[in-house]
Amino acid sequence: MRTRLEALIIDGVYPPGTHLVETELATRLGVSRGPVREALNQLQSQGWVQFEPRRGAFVHNPTAEEIEQYFGVRAMLEGEAAALAAARANEEDVDAMRSVISAARKAIEILDENALYQASAHFHGHVYQLSGNGVLRELGQEIDKRIRWYFRPVMMQRASEAWDEHEGILEAITAGDTARSVELMREHSEGTRRAYLGIMAADARAASAPPQG
Repeated sequence: MRTRLEALIIDGVYPPGTHLVETELATRLGVSRGPVREALNQLQSQGWVQFEPRRGAFVHNPTAEEIEQYFGVRAMLEGEAAALAAARANEEDVDAMRSVISAARKAIEILDENALYQASAHFHGHVYQLSGNGVLRELGQEIDKRIRWYFRPVMMQRASEAWDEHEGILEAITAGDTARSVELMREHSEGTRRAYLGIMAADARAASAPPQG
């Protein structure tokens, strides 16, 4: 139950700030309120849900500080994963990642957000897999859940640029250039961080602007 509800949050079905009503969730997920309540408590402990006195459970609204911390950790983990991948990737691995990039380019052309979202998860998943480090892969998968959640609002805005970056990362991995792989992966993470914080700032300005007319 926790995993199902977590996926709905990560996939944007329940955006940040959404009121999570137990009865509605129970109906949607086909369970009683007990498992839903337990799942909400678990998700609160993991930072996906926050409880407000006398109001109930809401999808967590990320803070700028939180974003900075997650992207900082992501840059370190994925930089290390890219370096290890550059030392291990073979032709079959490279072909698989090229296929992901090709699928992403097609998704951009037809504005298919879900396909693009999955392509990004697959690309970064390949890098972690190629690292050959199981602990790094496990940590990366947990961080990637949060990053994919942050990524959704900027996905189409950064689509072409992000996949140019992915292609550059793959070229460095293919060439076995560990230093360049780290550099490009960290630059890629930084680009997404800046884009997301830009959206947060724009939303804050819009919310504080006086009404028109």
